Amino acid sequence: MCTIYFVERLYRTVVQLEEAKRQIEQGDVAHLRLGMILLDNAVEVMMHRVIEHELEYSKMYARMLDNFPTDNLDAKGQKLRQEMESHVIPPKRQKEIRRVFGEKIKFLSEDHDKIPLPAARALKHLHDYRNETQHNDEVREESIMAATLLYFDIAADFLVRLTPGSTSWSSAGNYDWLKKYGIERKYAPPDETRPRIADVLRAGLPLDIDGIRTALATHLKDRIEVMENQLVFVEECLPAPLQAETPLKVVQFWHQNPMPPNASMEQVHAFVPTHGADAFANWRTATDSMNQLADKLEMFDRFATIEDEFESLEKMIDDTVSDIDRQIQHEIDVARGK
Repeated sequence: MCTIYFVERLYRTVVQLEEAKRQIEQGDVAHLRLGMILLDNAVEVMMHRVIEHELEYSKMYARMLDNFPTDNLDAKGQKLRQEMESHVIPPKRQKEIRRVFGEKIKFLSEDHDKIPLPAARALKHLHDYRNETQHNDEVREESIMAATLLYFDIAADFLVRLTPGSTSWSSAGNYDWLKKYGIERKYAPPDETRPRIADVLRAGLPLDIDGIRTALATHLKDRIEVMENQLVFVEECLPAPLQAETPLKVVQFWHQNPMPPNASMEQVHAFVPTHGADAFANWRTATDSMNQLADKLEMFDRFATIEDEFESLEKMIDDTVSDIDRQIQHEIDVARGK
């Protein structure tokens, strides 16, 4: 069985990557946001094409099983049937793969070894970034450049790595667009065209690991420092009975036990927080350990893992500071007779 992949589909993807590159080169947050959305779609489409190719094999094996005997099989027959069953993907699973981005990644990385695991882990984080910016209008301004560059690098790799079926050229097709990629002859094989296109697309972008690492590490350390400074402010505003506890512990307690009602001091003392006094030191150490990684994908996975670990705490601290600010302003307004 052979799936035909028309060069026109390759052209559509290349145009999308060219446009994403143009947005990245603009350099501002608004254009980087658009670049990330374009890249996320391009990557999902490339995965979709390969998945559909693999699902065709599943259908073929399912048809073979329908005509394969189930009873009175010798050892060889049972082994052959089990082999065919291993290639059949249940309809429910097929639906999940087609519908959910994360299931596409899992199918191509864990089930079929089409995507390296570091790329799969990075993709999950990057897709979350895209969802935030497209659906929730939230942009991680300090890290969006590094994240978009990494996403572009993955997309360029997928252009070469994810090739579904055989390539078909139309005799009437206009392939002049390939000339700017140094491909002069029609019907050039995929293992020549795709790597060449990917190299030209990458050219001129700061995709070196040192630049990306510096941007990501600086972003993490700045956010950690902001949290620590906010906790100093919280500590200055704590009621006297709570000053025996660290502000980090109090913030987490208040998050789980909002006031009113007011908790007893015994409850506060007995509370075991998720993040202990060494949390910030551990995150700084983990950030510094990114210097030891030579692979961009592993480095971004480490970055996003650290970010995931402290984001809930970051929100708790920020919410607490906002609550204290509102209370202070309320007391000022009362004093002024407002």
